[in-house]
Amino acid sequence: MPRAGLSAESVTREAARIVDAEGLGALSLARLAQSLGVAAPSLYKHVKGLDDLVARVVDLTASAFADALAEASVGRSGKDALQAIASAYRSFAHTHPGTYPLIQRSPHRRAFRGRGGADGATKASPSGKGEASGKTPPSETARPSGAACPPPTIDASERIVQVAGAALIGYGIPKDSLVDAVRFVRSALHGFVDLELSGGFGERRSAEASFSVAVDLLDEALARLGRA
Repeated sequence: MPRAGLSAESVTREAARIVDAEGLGALSLARLAQSLGVAAPSLYKHVKGLDDLVARVVDLTASAFADALAEASVGRSGKDALQAIASAYRSFAHTHPGTYPLIQRSPHRRAFRGRGGADGATKASPSGKGEASGKTPPSETARPSGAACPPPTIDASERIVQVAGAALIGYGIPKDSLVDAVRFVRSALHGFVDLELSGGFGERRSAEASFSVAVDLLDEALARLGRA
């Protein structure tokens, strides 16, 4: 039965669910329409096309990630805040294995060429059915690759940095070194969860124990940076 009351937000959330459950390669307008119980052309009422949909999924994920970090670290400082941030980071990556990797690119690096422009991104026709033929364009049913995924918007990306930076203030890190500290923590946490999710750890020691050691080492390094 078709779902009533669809919106850009609900469509985006369902797309994110598909990516987390089946991977980015499974996402297409046809697959999303099937999941929502609607005809694919009707999705153009809420999104401009597949490129726009993926961009919305990326921003939704970045916002949810920042929310998770902020909620975990509120009212905490120093090592307590670091442990909370690290736990929330790891939990988010595990809960969102498909969408988490999409928010790793910086919006400052380069523009995403597939969001409409000279590279041939498809736009909806006035009829709301894609190209003038009324058929869903091939580019909107093609499975996107990670390389074709846009970075989060600057606002969404910088909010993550701001939340993480605020959680580290308790270490007394000089302002001009705070970005370095955030990058250091992010690199360590991302490297750990990326290896963990891809099966990169053996079974000689639990990942939980190793993660705890990693956080302890981060704490020592940040404390040293704060004393510098």
